[in-house]
Amino acid sequence: MSWKEYDIDDEDIAEWLPWEGIVRPTVMKNKDGSFFGVIEYIPYISSEKIKYCNYQNGWNIWSEKQHRQGNDRYFLTISWNPIYDRALKAENTLTACFVDEKKATDYFAEEIQTLTNDITAVTTCHLLEYQEILDFLSFTLSFGENSVILPENSLYLDLDILLSQDLNVKFLGNDISMNEKTLLVLTLPSILEMSIMNILYKAFAGITYRYVQRILLFGKKMAQEDLEKYVSNWCNGRKSLRETMTANLLSNLNGYYTASLFFLLSDDDYDKIRDYCKEILNTLEIPYFLENYNLKDVWWGSIPGIFRANINAPITGFSSLDELLVQRENEEEVNANVSLEPV
Repeated sequence: MSWKEYDIDDEDIAEWLPWEGIVRPTVMKNKDGSFFGVIEYIPYISSEKIKYCNYQNGWNIWSEKQHRQGNDRYFLTISWNPIYDRALKAENTLTACFVDEKKATDYFAEEIQTLTNDITAVTTCHLLEYQEILDFLSFTLSFGENSVILPENSLYLDLDILLSQDLNVKFLGNDISMNEKTLLVLTLPSILEMSIMNILYKAFAGITYRYVQRILLFGKKMAQEDLEKYVSNWCNGRKSLRETMTANLLSNLNGYYTASLFFLLSDDDYDKIRDYCKEILNTLEIPYFLENYNLKDVWWGSIPGIFRANINAPITGFSSLDELLVQRENEEEVNANVSLEPV
């Protein structure tokens, strides 16, 4: 007997990508049975809020800005990892109803369409389909250096292989290189004020980058339990003080939150742009981590559908989904350098 067929090639990126195939026009199914869909939207000014969703354990959100010179695009990825009971019914839906495993794909397709409709109430948006999904995922991997055409028969196609087959990816030490360029990762500690983010966007206007926020969502009960466990040793003997310190940490959306900037740079540009980024962040007095030891884990966690990487407490609360989307301070900024045209 040989275990050779079960070997995993650590240098083969397709081995670690979760993507299996597009099973509905707007739905990607992963190898582990989870799903995700992608909504592209235009940043907006609005006093209204996107309709509240009671997200449960197993739901995850990626909010991503993809920037190349002269073109900004904004995406929201929603993923669902169904949690089934013994009768094979998913219990972590957004409603009180359980969903049979055979109907899980259709259920998720309906939910992602409902969310798109809710976002349409505050801004222009579009639910990606087929080739558009591949274009989006291709940029998350290669920063626009690689493009892939979706074959006519895409049902259950191994999209992990298709999207990575022409990428020369190397995992060396604490670095990741793609097509002879090196990944630079800067992690920010929290959501920054809109005015500060706009300064960063302008400072990095001449550099191709991804800005990714991700939150691994918890239901309210589990969020409270996780927070209490995390702070259990705070202020021993002073329970009232601990309760005061944590009183406003949870909100409507709760989960493990991360935010990072990703750049793919040539050897000639790497040191210069790294130092430039550090200078900008230091000048603005923004705390940050220049990722080294955790660089691979942070990068994997930024890839849509990968919710098993870069898992770090503490839990963070947000009042609404709007806090994870990009908004603008004035109407002029809304229409600047944004479009819903394909990459």
